[in-house]
Amino acid sequence: VGPTSTAIDHLDELLATKEYGKALMAIESELKKNPDNLNLRLRQADILELAGDRKRAIFILHNIAEGQALDGFYARAIAVYKKILRLDPEQDVHSQLAQLIEEVLQIQLALAQSALQAAGDFLIHRLLRALDQREHVAHAEPRLASRSGWNGSSALAFSPTPRYLIGTPVTARMDTAAPPR
Repeated sequence: VGPTSTAIDHLDELLATKEYGKALMAIESELKKNPDNLNLRLRQADILELAGDRKRAIFILHNIAEGQALDGFYARAIAVYKKILRLDPEQDVHSQLAQLIEEVLQIQLALAQSALQAAGDFLIHRLLRALDQREHVAHAEPRLASRSGWNGSSALAFSPTPRYLIGTPVTARMDTAAPPR
């Protein structure tokens, strides 16, 4: 089977002969297969500009810039906004980019706060579960509870870990804390 040739393979030839309509059809055909291809979308805007359809080229470039900024690729968004300014110096791209960055930062802040809340909830759940297990041990095995320092009251007092135990594995600490038999 030999190599198959598509219109996109001859795009440079179409552009050299100024067949912009065919070039746009080739780009649009490829974009149907791969709509997120950044290079194809940028090339589409370039061809629209060459064909004299600046308004549509600017519209596509705005969509590209917005997508890049929302994905966190600010340098790419700035480069695309520069293209927009080259096509139409009256465009207010600076405030649009600032607004997009602000929106992205707000989303990132909300996600971070949500993650912190989830982590806090998880740690509280683990602590309550550990305390509940300790209370069960106190009721079921008073000898074990007294050896661990649990007096059976609902109010707990936590004492700091001695310096010589910091950094040692938990199992080693448990072995050193248990009285000899």
